[in-house]
Amino acid sequence: MMHFPLTTSSILEYVEAEYGTRELISYCDKDFVFRCNYQEFALRVKQLANSLIAKGIKPGDRVATLAWNTHRHMELYYAISGIGAICHTINPRYSMPQIEYIIKHANDKALYFDNDFLTIAKSLSELSLGIETFVCLGINSSEDNSFFTSYENELAVQPTTFSWPVLDENIGAALCYTSGTTGNPKGVLYTHRSICLHSIISSHRENLDVISQDVVCPIVPMFHVNAWGLPYTVPMFGASMVFAGSNMQAEALFNILDKEKVTYIAGVPTILSALLNYMDQHSSKPQVLRKLLVGGAAPNTSLIEKFEQDYDVNVLHGWGMTETSPVATLCTPKPHIRENLNFAEQLALKSKQGRRPYGVELKLINTSGEIVPHDGKTFGDLLVRGAWVSERYFGCETSSSTPDGWFETGDIATIDQDGYMQIVDRSKDVIKSGGEWISSVELENIASTMQGIAQAAVIGVAHPKWTERPIMILVKSANSNVNTDDIKAFLAERVPSWWMPDSFIFTDALPIGATGKVQKKDLREKYKDVVLS
Repeated sequence: MMHFPLTTSSILEYVEAEYGTRELISYCDKDFVFRCNYQEFALRVKQLANSLIAKGIKPGDRVATLAWNTHRHMELYYAISGIGAICHTINPRYSMPQIEYIIKHANDKALYFDNDFLTIAKSLSELSLGIETFVCLGINSSEDNSFFTSYENELAVQPTTFSWPVLDENIGAALCYTSGTTGNPKGVLYTHRSICLHSIISSHRENLDVISQDVVCPIVPMFHVNAWGLPYTVPMFGASMVFAGSNMQAEALFNILDKEKVTYIAGVPTILSALLNYMDQHSSKPQVLRKLLVGGAAPNTSLIEKFEQDYDVNVLHGWGMTETSPVATLCTPKPHIRENLNFAEQLALKSKQGRRPYGVELKLINTSGEIVPHDGKTFGDLLVRGAWVSERYFGCETSSSTPDGWFETGDIATIDQDGYMQIVDRSKDVIKSGGEWISSVELENIASTMQGIAQAAVIGVAHPKWTERPIMILVKSANSNVNTDDIKAFLAERVPSWWMPDSFIFTDALPIGATGKVQKKDLREKYKDVVLS
């Protein structure tokens, strides 16, 4: 058989030739909306490739980005990897010490940044981090422009012709860092091959089901696990793309979805919940939205139910990690489930993280290393391996996998007889009370279904008799009068008595981290001295 390298440039060449007239729409630079088709997009990527080479960027060099979801960020995805360099997306929500650490660890040679991150970029330019050139992606009128050049000005002087080099599909193409909840963030280097395989498989009809008639808006940030791979997957299958830029407010998102006739969105529960609340309050329904991918954290069943019943949007729940590119499971129904289960039963299934696609394998083990049964009840440590799963972290010589080649996710999970996996808890979050495990995730999901509760977080605190007991921290919905007795009565009908939290604390907001997840380590620190009798 022929050797045909799976590279990101092959995706670009394919979409340019086969779906060149499909649109790419980008909301950026305040009121500016950029529109082009994939043929025009490909020409701009070639101009950028010429610009990168003119700057001295060589194969293997890391080029960093601090940017929102825009066409320019996607141009960087393809141009940087297309010349054999590595696109390193930085999460701007990290603290400055984390950003400095990441840049030094990656040894970035250049930084491309949006206007919103001018202050961060300026601070970085004053440090000895090894960055040789700074480029501002937006239209910038700042007087403090001595340290950067203009992206659009640089593109304008470059030719639109470029011959993409033949690359080894196993070289690095993109670099993302984990959220660093324990210790410093760790880098995961995706190869051209892993990116292409991830896109091919994840978009299969039984998985993400992206088709050429779709108009896809990735709300998940491009600096977070490559926007779940959608900037590669969507063009590969000829769908149009809409980028929402920096404005993640529900009203702005709804207007974009409606105006651009978006059929497919992808995002984390916090953003999607805000969008849902906006639609409920204004009795507004998007014109053609048909599908929604939710991940990053477990959605509560009420979110899934309302999108499906009130707005005719099919909700797809998925799970993955930075280390899994990220798609590792997707909760699509098997034929017998689609045919035999009623809506309520399918809704319960959709709250699970889902089943593995081809190319990924899952395993559950107990504390003795023995494989536990797939009965949907028995807890075990979740391990994963596959064609797009990280074998070791960037810059590390030693493997981060087990001796027999599995990645330890740090999650506690169950798998049922049909292969559907459900995260019970993070190993560090599961509550060990009197020798039994209590799932903080399940308690949170149940509490979140109660009317008047906007968010719930459960942590374990030290207890003199039971080792640990759960406490629940709650955020009320607007105008809610829910009190402790109400939530206790609600839970009493739905959880075992010994799962009942020993304390309920109402607060205005939960601490949210750089990737949109509740920071339980902050809650544990805040309430570490709570001793329950």
